[in-house]
Amino acid sequence: MRHAPLFLALCVALAPLPLRAQNTGDATAAGRFDHFIDFRARPGAMWGHTFILYGRVDGRGRPVELHRAGFYPDDGQAGLILGTFVPVRAAVRAVPDDFSETPSAIYRRTLSSAQYARLKSTVTRIRANDHGWHMLAYNCNHFADRVAHSLGLHTPPNFLVPNAWVRALKAMNER
Repeated sequence: MRHAPLFLALCVALAPLPLRAQNTGDATAAGRFDHFIDFRARPGAMWGHTFILYGRVDGRGRPVELHRAGFYPDDGQAGLILGTFVPVRAAVRAVPDDFSETPSAIYRRTLSSAQYARLKSTVTRIRANDHGWHMLAYNCNHFADRVAHSLGLHTPPNFLVPNAWVRALKAMNER
């Protein structure tokens, strides 16, 4: 029954849940966490899109530094279509729809300074390497998966649509 936690996470991920960001993590003896990461899903041309929003907050929890990153084909919609069949050029970046579309799922984690440094290093390292975007072999979920793994999170299968992937990620890490 070693697959039971994954099955439970998938069931929870596919069930309708209210949209709300969750803060998780325990305060350290030195104080509170002052960084965060959001794993986000939003509607998109085909299946949707997974991306991250991360940054630093002030003492009241208000963002004072924000960054967005996702993995997206260079040629936009044409790249999405062609990338269903063959790998296409892609980059780690934010696209305009990441700013304008309302997220369909958000999973927020608070981070320590050390975790935040690891996150920034991971994003920089992935951005520096060339990756081909392919619907099944390496897509936006794969990018978010690598980031989540760098933070020590358990991750769901990358074949899920982005909305289900983010909800499953949340379910697997908020036990």
